[in-house]
Order: sequence, then structure tokens, then C-alpha cells
Amino acid sequence: MEQQMAYSGNGNSDYVYLRDLQLSAIVGQDAWGRSDKPQPVLLSVKWYQNLSGTNDLQDTLSYSKMTKDIVQSIESRRGGFPSAHNLAEFILYVAVDKQWRGLALSIVVHLPKAILHAANGLKFFRSHHLQEPEPTREPFGANEIYPRTVIEDIRLPCIIGVNAHERERKQTVRIDMTIEEHLEKGSADGISSHWRGLVQHAVELVEVSACQTVEALAASLATALLAKWPARMLTISVEKPNALAFVAASGARVTRFKT
Repeated sequence: MEQQMAYSGNGNSDYVYLRDLQLSAIVGQDAWGRSDKPQPVLLSVKWYQNLSGTNDLQDTLSYSKMTKDIVQSIESRRGGFPSAHNLAEFILYVAVDKQWRGLALSIVVHLPKAILHAANGLKFFRSHHLQEPEPTREPFGANEIYPRTVIEDIRLPCIIGVNAHERERKQTVRIDMTIEEHLEKGSADGISSHWRGLVQHAVELVEVSACQTVEALAASLATALLAKWPARMLTISVEKPNALAFVAASGARVTRFKT
């Protein structure tokens, strides 16, 4: 999903990583709105540092140490976390407290069972600079400092299409949403504390819609959600899996900013 910019020489784009560390934790509400139930969590971490490329273990960060530090710290939080945002901030605290040396940290908190309507659940992305980056050698783009919530594979029935048969019966559309938050606005935990309401709002809008094009549905959905929820940017993609016999899906993607 994410692409990293390439740099020449020994640059800040080097990193070690853990992908999909499997955990169980209370993170906000589960899919049924319960605040006291653990749910599956997949945690991915990229730790940016200048890698020597040698076999000297003193020149890198131990993957097993990263895993042990994260697991033990999360297990010690018996009350859980109020949101995915809060969990990501906690991982930053762990990195500093356990003295991981490095330049920057990227975190993905994936809650695969958190949303009833979304087959791939919710992903929360957060990036942190731990040291002031050189002007032309940041490990990630400027936009990536903003917290992002990605909700994928929402499948809903609606009337959509220009053909006569498409106006008679509902067909399934697939919707993906990327919400980029303000760093200074919204609730204390950002959009992460509102995602269930946001998804329900989207469901209600789509199920009564009757657009002729996927472009129109994506644009109207983005505009309506931006007007209500605390976000600086919203990207919506809408696909019709059954529109063409020999094409997996046809769709459109739009990005809108709050003015």
C-alpha cells in the first residue's frame, strides 16, 4: 500500500521492521460496540535508522527485542487502550522508554474485526520523527506525519449505473476510505474515536443513493462525510465488481479536502 522514496548513499530511508505482529488487546470498542472486550490486533512497525549492512549485531536493532518490548508493554496495560490512535502513541512511548535508537518510527495498527461492514477492518497509520530530519532526506513524505485511518472493503447494495437493467435492481459496490486527520483538531483521540459513526453514516448514504456513475457516488460520499467528521482530507474509492463480465472491477477514486 505504501511506497517509500529512494535515496542514494547511507540515508534516512533505511529501516528494520516487524509486519503483522499478532496481539490481543482492548482497543476502543469492538465491532458490537463493547468497550471491555479484547479484539485481534495486527501491529506493524518500521524503525528508521542508518543501517551499516554488516553482520555486526551492534549496528542494528534486534527484532526479538522489539517484539518482546511491545508484547510485554501491551500486556501490562490491563485496561487496554481507548483507540487505535492511543495504541500507536503508546508504541512510540515504548520505543523511547526501551531506548530503541533510531531516526523515526512508522506504526500501523490493524484491527481486522473492528467494523461489521468492512471485511478488512480498520488500519490506523502514524509516523513520528524522533530526530530532526535533514531537509532533503526525510524517511517519509511530509503528508505522512498526519494520522490516517483506512477502512477497507465495505460492501453495500445500491442502485447505480446508466443502463436500464441497473436501475431496476441493486448491485453490490465496494468502498474503501482513507481519512487523514488534523494534528490539532478533532477529539483527543482524533477520528479513531469516531470511526463507527462515520462508517454507519456512509452506509446510510449509500443504501439510499441512486447515482448513475461511481464518480458521482464517490464524490457525494466524500463531501457529505467531510462536512460532519473531523478530518482534513478524505479519499473514497468506489468499485462495481459485477459491472463487466471479464473485468474484476471498475471504479473511481476521489480525494477531497476540508476547506
